[in-house]
Amino acid sequence: MATVTAPRAFVLWDSTVGKKILMAVTGLILYGFVIGHMVGNLKVYMGSAAFNHYAEGLRTLGGPFFAKGQLLWLVRLVLIASVLVHITAALNLWLKSRRARRHGYKKYDGLEFSYASRTMFWGGVALVAFIVFHLLDLTFGSLNPAFIPGDAYHNFVASFQRLPVSIAYIAAMI
Repeated sequence: MATVTAPRAFVLWDSTVGKKILMAVTGLILYGFVIGHMVGNLKVYMGSAAFNHYAEGLRTLGGPFFAKGQLLWLVRLVLIASVLVHITAALNLWLKSRRARRHGYKKYDGLEFSYASRTMFWGGVALVAFIVFHLLDLTFGSLNPAFIPGDAYHNFVASFQRLPVSIAYIAAMI
């Protein structure tokens, strides 16, 4: 009788090392997106025509093989899946770490961990909050009262003309 083995993806997910590998891979995907997004957004300094041309180029990316917006949505789905896998793995690892030791340490030696590793969870929470705000402000326009669909440059300028929004973006970049 043949034994049934779990697919390798499940075996990878079940191990601590596997979750960390998945977090590293999805982290690289997300990091690559952030770098590409930043480079594309620098076109705002070239003026409205260049920035709007870039934004339209994203919507028509992959043509004529893909319909307008189709490849962009595929990329978005990969990003959404990466975010979900990354967050789920992080929470699973955090919970597993918490359950591993039922009693607190008698002496906490904070020198063993860097500031970055101790605050990574809260950095992730802040990053998710910023991403949600950014999407609602500049992608969907629900937080931008002067939002004009299809005019990325106008939306960018109108958004940054509001002082609280400018402060929020500057703080997020710092």
